Amino acid sequence: MRAWRWVLALALIVYAAQNAFFAIYSTSMKFGWVHATADMRRFAPLTNDTSVVQLAVGWVAIVLFVVTALRLIRYRTAFGIYAVAFILSVGNWLSLKLGTVYNQTFTAAEQKFDYVLLALMMSFGLAIWLVDRET
Repeated sequence: MRAWRWVLALALIVYAAQNAFFAIYSTSMKFGWVHATADMRRFAPLTNDTSVVQLAVGWVAIVLFVVTALRLIRYRTAFGIYAVAFILSVGNWLSLKLGTVYNQTFTAAEQKFDYVLLALMMSFGLAIWLVDRET
């Protein structure tokens, strides 16, 4: 189980980093710290439509994913924190997806990947729960 904790922790760090790219970009655009480049213009409407509360929830979820990873490698229970991060992340994604701009920003093929990530994160949750039971 020791190796599984490290594998799960690494996977969570990678997932948090992937989420951080959108969070950094959206936060920077929202507060006017950067302007959309030609390659990123299609994301500008989604960024403009994202509220400060949604940004804050996204950042909290990222921090909680990292905290979960740290708890895993320190051999402490991590499922509760992961569950909160997962709920915040999924809730935030749903709040964006239910808006009209999300469907205009991402193609149907790109949106299918959201469900792959959702299934992967549910699998991580199950794995974390199983690893926590062993300690």
